[in-house]
Amino acid sequence: MSGLVVWLIILGISSSVVVGVLMGIASGIIIILAIKELLPTAHRYDGSDALVTYSFKTGMLIVGIVLKLLERPK
Repeated sequence: MSGLVVWLIILGISSSVVVGVLMGIASGIIIILAIKELLPTAHRYDGSDALVTYSFKTGMLIVGIVLKLLERPK
């Protein structure tokens, strides 16, 4: 509900810069949560480290490739 209220407030003042900054902040929060909370928990359940590290690295590689493919030429 609060997200909807914030969205309505920002809708009136939004520009591409404001939206970009807000998306950057949101994605930074998600990455920090994944690294500080979810990754250690996953390592706790995968004692032999058979999948967690490789899956994490593969996911980051996929994200990097997609970002590079979506990059606009200058």
